Amino acid sequence: MKNSGKKIIPIFILLHCFLFSSCASQPRLYEVMDRGIRIGRHSPDFHFEAINSPEKFEQAFKLIYSNVLPSPAVPQVDFQEFFVFLASAGEKPTAGYGMELKKVTWQGDLLIIELFLNKPSPGTMQAQVLTNPFLLFKVKRAAEAKEVEVRDQNSRVLFTLHLHN
Repeated sequence: MKNSGKKIIPIFILLHCFLFSSCASQPRLYEVMDRGIRIGRHSPDFHFEAINSPEKFEQAFKLIYSNVLPSPAVPQVDFQEFFVFLASAGEKPTAGYGMELKKVTWQGDLLIIELFLNKPSPGTMQAQVLTNPFLLFKVKRAAEAKEVEVRDQNSRVLFTLHLHN
């Protein structure tokens, strides 16, 4: 009986190494650069935009953080390798709202982005403060990219945008 434990440990270690190496070998299609509950501009409704140049990115980044002092440094992005997107949920009446990037997939020349809007549970106490949840994220470019479709957690299309390579 004592030897059976010695046989299981090496198998467990090998399985563990295999699982971690297979996860690490898959390239990441997207990266969330930042998220927050307050964006530096008034946006009453859902807003989505593609940012396709360093100049536009710097403008958008400075706008997002216009109410933060000191403002963080603008991160470097390789626009030959990535598309950058800014999604804003629009103005919300209380705290407790947030946005998550659930899934990013390519279907031929169509980029499908699935977003999830977190809402406060009914009946929970929330601070009475206007919020505007946002996500700033980048997605690996594909040569055939032509269009992006933004969907909610129910696969309902929120926004469609033509991509300019």
